[in-house]
Amino acid sequence: MTGAAEFAMPFLQALGVELLEAGGGVAALKLTIRPDHLNAFGGVHGGVIAALLDIVVSAAAAIDIDGPGFRPNLTLALTTTHLSPAPGEGALTARAAVRGGGAQIAFVDAEVQTADGTPIATGTATLRYRAG
Repeated sequence: MTGAAEFAMPFLQALGVELLEAGGGVAALKLTIRPDHLNAFGGVHGGVIAALLDIVVSAAAAIDIDGPGFRPNLTLALTTTHLSPAPGEGALTARAAVRGGGAQIAFVDAEVQTADGTPIATGTATLRYRAG
């Protein structure tokens, strides 16, 4: 995974996010659910899910093994749609794919799923590449 070291950040470590795959316009993350991820109803807090979406879209746009290498970016817009309540245990997987853009902008779609593959949230993002 070219660029994975550059993508490391304290926030990923604090959440417990594991980068599973990145490159060629796609990325995947795994989050093992912990008690500190839960909301008052016993499921993963929506803010944690939105953070997963934000991280995975950025990874999909940032790490390109077939292109210029690591491309730092920032999120201009992120739309999160919650489809169903998140579980309170197990793991979540977030996947993203770049669907378009150009030299300065990337458009990325993402989804968060439970361990059995049930989608619980989707996201669309617009990201801007920034200089080194």
